[in-house]
Amino acid sequence: MSDTSHDRDSLNPLVTAVVRRGHRYADTVDECEEAELSQEEASLLDRFEGYANDILEQYSPTATRRTSGLVFESKYEEAENPLGEERKRATLIALLAAEVEAHGPFRLTRAQNEQLADVFLKLGRALEAQHLLRHAELAYDRAASHYLLSGDESLRDESLMRQKRCQHLVLPRSWRRVLQSISWLGAGYGYQPYRLLLWVIAQVVVFVVVLAIIARGTSVTPYAVLVNYLNPLGPQDTAGLSRIGKILLISESYVGAVSLNVFFALLVRRWFR
Repeated sequence: MSDTSHDRDSLNPLVTAVVRRGHRYADTVDECEEAELSQEEASLLDRFEGYANDILEQYSPTATRRTSGLVFESKYEEAENPLGEERKRATLIALLAAEVEAHGPFRLTRAQNEQLADVFLKLGRALEAQHLLRHAELAYDRAASHYLLSGDESLRDESLMRQKRCQHLVLPRSWRRVLQSISWLGAGYGYQPYRLLLWVIAQVVVFVVVLAIIARGTSVTPYAVLVNYLNPLGPQDTAGLSRIGKILLISESYVGAVSLNVFFALLVRRWFR
């Protein structure tokens, strides 16, 4: 028997175990009503982890691992184009397969880490679309870990941002959720600092337009308003301006200071982490 056949035969029991438990887990998820799924998802993940641990404990490899390709590649491909009701089931089986492969007895090469990271990222997107947000959070966390090992910082940031997005969406309505919504809109939870730069430009435009209307006929010009965003004007520079105009100028200087400091902090973090 050739080495390739030996590898394939030795891995078949593992594939069979993953598929069997994957179907069992998918049945458990299907039993949950859609309304209660978000509440039960955390406990479902405990069962998911138990299935993965059972497979890893019972499987003893008898052959060496290939240096290219993934063990469950066929299951990952099946999860990409499933039809109808089988979409969720195929995705959950692929997630269990990827979890087992990530923690399996064989050491992954750099190329395999990159391939598995791509698999986790795709599964995370699919699970997020199916409203399995905690499962998607797990997939994105695994993707970020493997992108770190493969050295792809850009996709690692995307994975972490998507993971944070899932954590945000499962929060109940509260001030914490509101603050995270602001963080998402402002800078993509800190992973997209250039989005904040667009908000800076929008703020400057709004303040310049509004104050140009209010300060008409005074010494406060649009150029002065623009400078105030970066360097607050003094009392002598706002002579003749109404009380509302002065309040707007003060607000603009504070907004500018906070926005620019946050932008540069996030930018430095991204460049020199």
